[in-house]
Amino acid sequence: MGESSELRGYHAAQWQGLVAPAGTPPDIIARVNAELNRALLLPDVKQRIGNLGVEFAPAAPEQFAADIRADTAKWNKLIRTLAIRLD
Repeated sequence: MGESSELRGYHAAQWQGLVAPAGTPPDIIARVNAELNRALLLPDVKQRIGNLGVEFAPAAPEQFAADIRADTAKWNKLIRTLAIRLD
């Protein structure tokens, strides 16, 4: 996780993750997730990530998808409530 800030009850945090095209076979998703988590737990990788001030929080693909859906719903609600538009 990166820096965060508060916006009247909204917690904003930066996050990063990998996504794959729709229809990617589940076994491929599972393998990429396992290998990425394995690599991110290597001592030198953990140290380099830590030196950047980034906190690694591994998640199962299903949890990451749920987090994306929840964030999308949260921010869409705020955008609609405040009538935010792109000019």
